[in-house]
Amino acid sequence: MDGPAPHIGRVEVRHKGVWGTVCDDHFANNEAGVICKMLGYEGSEAQVYNHTIELSGTGPIWIRLQEDNVCSGFETSILECKVC
Repeated sequence: MDGPAPHIGRVEVRHKGVWGTVCDDHFANNEAGVICKMLGYEGSEAQVYNHTIELSGTGPIWIRLQEDNVCSGFETSILECKVC
């Protein structure tokens, strides 16, 4: 959402009819790859955008990762990761 180019932007999640975001504190390339696979894209080349453009959302944070490397990169859904 709201990225400067196709396939670049903020990850948003709709939960109980409300759009929210994914906390980026521990969101890295493995997690980005899993999200890309969920959307039907090849996840092996996914990278976290370098934050040179503000991509903050305004809704609640629906997925908050509490540590680094919660995904191995081989999962097909973020729900398969060790989300705390």
